[in-house]
Amino acid sequence: MTHPKAQGRILIASSAACTVGFATILVQPVLLAEILTSREMSEASAGFILTIEMLAVAVASALCTRVFVGKRFFAIALIGTTLAALGNGLSFVTTGYGALLATRLLCGLGEGAALMVSGAAPARLPEPERAYAKINTVTIVIGTLLVYITPAVGRFIAGPVIFVVLLLCSAVLTPAILLMPRTERFATLEAWDQGVAPRTLSTTMVLVWISFFAFVTINSAIFSFCAVIGERAGLSADGVSTAIAVATLASLVGCALAGLVGLRLGRVVPMVVGVIVVAVALVALSNAHNAATFWLATSVQMIGDYFLMPYFQGYAAEEDPTGRGVAAINASIPLSYAVGPFLGGVVAQEFGFGTLGWIAILVNLLVIGMVLSIQPALLARMRRLAARSAT
Repeated sequence: MTHPKAQGRILIASSAACTVGFATILVQPVLLAEILTSREMSEASAGFILTIEMLAVAVASALCTRVFVGKRFFAIALIGTTLAALGNGLSFVTTGYGALLATRLLCGLGEGAALMVSGAAPARLPEPERAYAKINTVTIVIGTLLVYITPAVGRFIAGPVIFVVLLLCSAVLTPAILLMPRTERFATLEAWDQGVAPRTLSTTMVLVWISFFAFVTINSAIFSFCAVIGERAGLSADGVSTAIAVATLASLVGCALAGLVGLRLGRVVPMVVGVIVVAVALVALSNAHNAATFWLATSVQMIGDYFLMPYFQGYAAEEDPTGRGVAAINASIPLSYAVGPFLGGVVAQEFGFGTLGWIAILVNLLVIGMVLSIQPALLARMRRLAARSAT
């Protein structure tokens, strides 16, 4: 078990790294709007830039997961944070489309490296579900603050101020990154350098696919069109922004619930209940025809997402104590933000937004089946009950 004096440092540094890794996703609506305004490019061009950045985050996280897990958490987190800061700084001063694309690619590589560390480093802490719930809470709070302080910073700086805000965020979080124990300290406390084989690789991969297809990709496909859905429900642009901000803050309830419940009910029950809640919320959101439904559905969806996330991360941490499984789950999130909006746009254009909700129901039913498929004891019990019923 990790030495108690190191646990707090790992938790703090991982929270900072997670914030760096997810910062662009958390401020994506503001970032997209400022790119459109300051660079005078089309929605498709701006969207392509963000897609490339999200792909860079996912690829960098996956590569770092394979090469560096358990070896150089401190160095990789620091390098990733530095690259993210450099990318944001260069994004502020560049003018051409190609240059902006290159700087966002650089930023994505740094964010991916930091994201890997935030998932892998806490994997062997006691009660990983609670640890990841705390990390997610810090990330949400800071991400919300970034959105709210951007207009204030814009009073003093001309141009796409969100890049400056993201740069300042990386700079402020660097001291927290420096708290990550060095390689030698990890080796002394827990023999990270010797490596730990995952217990069930197939189980870990199922968890990664669950996180990608279930509460991430389908959610991003619907949530990325919240502005359009909200306007259909009768909200103004400001009303939609306020509802999304409230939903983001409501997600803290999900983190708190995950931390409070922990493993008292095991993992299967919370995961299945969370998936059902998210599926119902997505159906309500995609079919929202009034403001009250829109407000409630967005909040419940975010609560469900952030309730589920620590359980997927904690399960992966138990199955693969090296942290590779958790890092892979974290990498699937930016990848979903590259795929989900495109998927949602195609389905909405061809069949309407309501269809997305029903697709979410089908996908989440599949997810429940996948969750049960990695619970052999539970399946055996269900077979016994079915056999008794038949007789």
